[in-house]
Amino acid sequence: MTHVEVTTTRPVEALDVTDIVAASARIGEGVLWVSTPHTTTAVLVNEAEEDLLGDLERMAATLLLPLEPFAHARRGNPNAASHLMAALLGRECLVRVSGGRLALGRHQRILMLELDGPKRRRIEAHVLVEAPREVA
Repeated sequence: MTHVEVTTTRPVEALDVTDIVAASARIGEGVLWVSTPHTTTAVLVNEAEEDLLGDLERMAATLLLPLEPFAHARRGNPNAASHLMAALLGRECLVRVSGGRLALGRHQRILMLELDGPKRRRIEAHVLVEAPREVA
């Protein structure tokens, strides 16, 4: 397993981490598992277009507002919405690997969504299934 660290700069921030994950992982053939070990971040595959990243950030910051106050906040924890949004979006994704490259669609990128920043965050990547290479 390999990992990379990123530093976020805002309370809610969508980051395209595709290139740093691809550069750090020993990619062969198979399926790459990408995960974050934090309970207030999410990992997903989507487009990294600037306006969409902003929309993801706005969604993450406001979608759960109608449900407040949260019980978690009664114990002095101000980040209940961050935990809940991370649970909704998920902390991991799988990406097929072919020819040593991530087999993403034309507009697909691996995104990490910071939900309780700014913080230093870790992203882990590991080839779960390495397909046997064909012998010519």
